[in-house]
Amino acid sequence: MKNVLFLTSAFILVCSLQAVNLEIDFNDANGTNLNLTGTDYGSWDFGGAQTNTRGTNSGHLNVGYTHYYKGLFKNNQNVSQLDAGNVFRRFTLNDIVGEGGDFSFTVVYDSWQLNDPKTQNQGLGFALENGNGNGVTVALKAGSGNFSSVYSQGSGSIAGAYTGNSTGIGLSNNFNLTNNNDNKDLTLQIIGNLVTGNWQARFSLESNFDNNDVDSLSWTNLGSGTGMNSISGLQMKTVNGGAAWGSDETGNVTGNWVTVDNISLNVAPVPEPSTYALFVGLVAFLFIAIRKRKV
Repeated sequence: MKNVLFLTSAFILVCSLQAVNLEIDFNDANGTNLNLTGTDYGSWDFGGAQTNTRGTNSGHLNVGYTHYYKGLFKNNQNVSQLDAGNVFRRFTLNDIVGEGGDFSFTVVYDSWQLNDPKTQNQGLGFALENGNGNGVTVALKAGSGNFSSVYSQGSGSIAGAYTGNSTGIGLSNNFNLTNNNDNKDLTLQIIGNLVTGNWQARFSLESNFDNNDVDSLSWTNLGSGTGMNSISGLQMKTVNGGAAWGSDETGNVTGNWVTVDNISLNVAPVPEPSTYALFVGLVAFLFIAIRKRKV
């Protein structure tokens, strides 16, 4: 029995080296402010957007002039910052992740409306950061024609050219405004490795309810780059494109908006050689002990 406990302890030690397993699902009470969502891994700097659950949908964050619980990022003068300029919100990790192996950063957009009226380049993006000003951005924005596009781009010390794609992405995706379950989403993801610093962005338009289906999605690649060797947090950025997202705050009167279903960050561990040695040693010890008991 003691031998089994030794082996179990070693196995738990190796498995517990998971660096990060962060998930923000926005399944909070209606009207919960952004800065009150999150996990023990870190916190948002400010609020301004609210959560909402419609019918049997999963909860989501409302950004812009949605039907209800509008996310307008009002300033101290009670004026919507979505009318005044770009808005930034940062989720800072309690501890910078500087060690680890493979990572994935995933954002699921539940639905959006960017044609009421359409303003080119208006949209919402997220950046995985390696310190302020350094990171990889993935975003959804209105295009020049009757379509939207997604893109990725590195910034600061993180290399990666702007790469966009508009295939199958409309100016609106209103499938989930009724009391039906999710049946179409937009998932943006950045995958990479903290040891090499290499990263790859990609997107999928398949259903991904609360990010539960991420492992079975079909992906289309966006851009790639280098320099992502640590993670300090993430940033959400609204882009106005030079015009307001809307003007009427009345319930059930909409303008432009995006709803975010889920944000997750996972970083796999890279155990030290001594940890592997401990595990192998304990396995060998157990094997020898069992043989002796049988003799």
